[in-house]
Amino acid sequence: MVSERPIVRLGEWEERSVRVGNLLTLNAFVAVGFALGFLLLPATMADIYGVTVVPATIFMARVFGAEVLGVGLICWFGSNSPGSGHQRKISVALLVLHTVGSVILVWAMLSGVLNAAGWSPLAIYPLLAIGYAFFLLFSPNSAETPRVGLELFVLSSMA
Repeated sequence: MVSERPIVRLGEWEERSVRVGNLLTLNAFVAVGFALGFLLLPATMADIYGVTVVPATIFMARVFGAEVLGVGLICWFGSNSPGSGHQRKISVALLVLHTVGSVILVWAMLSGVLNAAGWSPLAIYPLLAIGYAFFLLFSPNSAETPRVGLELFVLSSMA
């Protein structure tokens, strides 16, 4: 027997769950943390991941740090603009970034390019990709228009 609990619409569900702004904020802190490491301590960061340190490594690590800092700032600014449509667009870009990055990290780990420390970003990238995919699949396109009229029914167990 199904209880008489109310139907939870996706718009209401979104209000109760962690919003994409929170995911963007988390992504911003992670990105800025990695960026500062690669900008300020490029040789140390390369060494941590088992990458041979040569002048080109230091240069590329700093360029990578600058790029990741940019991603962190985009996430930070995007986390504070709900309802503008920017969060959805940023989420699509970050879903692609973290999905492609996950594939590259799997390849790097399986081929021995990175040492055991490479598992840390390999743990973070897929989780962020799943978070953005979840947001994109289960949130409405805007606050006014629920996504395709989908409804989430809350069912209780058999009594």
